[in-house]
Amino acid sequence: CTAHHDYFQLNSNHDILPLLNLLEAFLGHEGRRRLMLRQLNNEKLFIQYDTDLVLRLHNEKNLKDTRRVLSEFKNLLNGRKPSGDLAKLFLSRYSDRKPRTLYRYAQMLKVFMKWYGKPMNDLKIKRPKSLPQYIEDSDIEKLLAAVKDKKSHKGKVERDCLIIELGIKAGLRREEISELTVGAIHNDFLIVIDSKNHKDRTIPLTSNLAEKLHSYIQGKNSQEKVFKLVPQSISHLVRRFADKAGLPHIHAHSLRH
Repeated sequence: CTAHHDYFQLNSNHDILPLLNLLEAFLGHEGRRRLMLRQLNNEKLFIQYDTDLVLRLHNEKNLKDTRRVLSEFKNLLNGRKPSGDLAKLFLSRYSDRKPRTLYRYAQMLKVFMKWYGKPMNDLKIKRPKSLPQYIEDSDIEKLLAAVKDKKSHKGKVERDCLIIELGIKAGLRREEISELTVGAIHNDFLIVIDSKNHKDRTIPLTSNLAEKLHSYIQGKNSQEKVFKLVPQSISHLVRRFADKAGLPHIHAHSLRH
């Protein structure tokens, strides 16, 4: 304890180094790291954890959601040190949320508390199991009919039908459709580059879909984006035609399901 106190009082690197080595010997590297975290106020603590988040979470939405939840947790702490009891108190405020949402929030806090050195091993919130939403063939036919029926939209019918078919028949995510280049489309397959979790994958194409794709990209440069739409525009496009077809349960990702 004396060494711990002296460590935070000394300013000279020459004086601090032996004490760092002493702490390392007694506590180990991980123990020393956790001890140093205890000395930070919450503002600095959460800033330091944010650095870890940025390196670990590559999905922008997940990063944004985790930052929001942790910011709300920090507000609840109100200067108090993080603890398992306070984390549970925080989660109790969201007990009326959907089971999947509560599970996600619990996982965010459990990862943080483990990093902080106070793992919440006694907190057991099961991940809810559910099957992906199923869309009937008749609903898909209605969706495509709504696309083809758009009077002021005739020049883009081929594009929009292809987007929907790529979601249904190739299982592409909206981000993958947005990033799809002409050069990634081959005779009877296409290649998705740097997809989820930074993985590439090869997707077979039905002969009918392959024929439509090759007709659509004819004369385009291999580096050119096939559809030239951002992911949000693809979601809006699917939602607009789903509403027109009287199918409010259909959205861009449900096509993949």
